[in-house]
Amino acid sequence: MNQRRNDLAAVVVTGLMALSLGLSLTLGLPGCGQREGEEEILARVDDATLTLDEFLSQIPEEVRPLLTRQNMENHVKRWADTQLFYREAMRRGLDRDPEVAPKLENLRREILVGELLSREMEEKAQVTDEDVAAYYREHEDDYATEIKVAHILVSTPGEAQRILEEIRADGDFAELARAWSLDESSRERGGELPYFTRGSGVPDFEDACFALELGEVSDVVETGYGYHVIKMISHRPAGKIVVLEEIEDELRGYMMAMRQDELLSSWLDELRAGARIELNLDLLERIEPALPGGGSGAMGPMDAGPDR
Repeated sequence: MNQRRNDLAAVVVTGLMALSLGLSLTLGLPGCGQREGEEEILARVDDATLTLDEFLSQIPEEVRPLLTRQNMENHVKRWADTQLFYREAMRRGLDRDPEVAPKLENLRREILVGELLSREMEEKAQVTDEDVAAYYREHEDDYATEIKVAHILVSTPGEAQRILEEIRADGDFAELARAWSLDESSRERGGELPYFTRGSGVPDFEDACFALELGEVSDVVETGYGYHVIKMISHRPAGKIVVLEEIEDELRGYMMAMRQDELLSSWLDELRAGARIELNLDLLERIEPALPGGGSGAMGPMDAGPDR
């Protein structure tokens, strides 16, 4: 167990160090920090410095108790080695290489967008204890019920609408799932997912599922995985009553995800309204498509274990 915790700490710090280097390259920061003053210098490579405060700022507080002295020493040494390689890459002008420059710009864009979203969500998507309790009371019956649904996952709204129309014209849901669904975990079962309760998966997907009556088929539902057509198969009492204290943390995360989705959707609508956007999606026809539902490695919206 201790080895596993140490490995986790090592992975986290390695990733954070890599991100720090990416920031210095793409955002044009000097080394990994040259602000000396009264700060304690943990490492130095020529004029690039890593201060103790900078090192600590890159490690989430919840990870710090997992770190050993050896973990920290290894990653400070890795920072120094990485600076040497970084200096050599810059000396060779790789940042101006026509093959490398677009990759750096993409990384720079992703970092800035990630930071923008992180700050915006941290400020506006907070969920209080009162919010959690109110949501639980409103959906208490859902936590006492397990449902089983089948779904068909595809990559475009047009595909989903075509499949939905086939189903409504008496098409066989299970056969259509086997033929077209991208969710490899459920495709061969005709799209059937394991029984689940509220709070087990993607919020938009769950909301659509719990709104269905027995045997009912949904309209097209969009999630981060793609576009779904969902059918309610059955429902039953949950194996045990889930009390708020048992799921409070999971529920808070679930509610934050829902709130973030709502905020992002609204924000995107505002940004789109003030921009000129042109999408020439017909050009995608020139790309050889994968076989329907085959070998995509796509996953579905429920991170659930084996059927119960």
